[in-house]
Amino acid sequence: MTIKSILGVISLAAALALGAGCSSPCSDACEAFVGRTQSCGLGGPSGDAEIDACAEALQETYTDDTCDMMSSSIESQSCESLKQSLCGDPSTAQHYNCN
Repeated sequence: MTIKSILGVISLAAALALGAGCSSPCSDACEAFVGRTQSCGLGGPSGDAEIDACAEALQETYTDDTCDMMSSSIESQSCESLKQSLCGDPSTAQHYNCN
């Protein structure tokens, strides 16, 4: 699985903001993603509701192990590659500060 598809899944899930969840490897992946987008100045969805919705969406598709892998790959991303991944895709670019 590529970083780009992971970021796409997480950013779209974060943008959905539905429902609530509890802490899990998938919510950790979402928190890691939101932390990186915020610290890189990309903005984007960042509230608890967005993180819960993101985690819920990931849990429907991925195992805890996959979410753990996503967390570590997100944390190792440079801001530049994160920006290229998010801003290079029109479906995710609209949710972030891409200019």
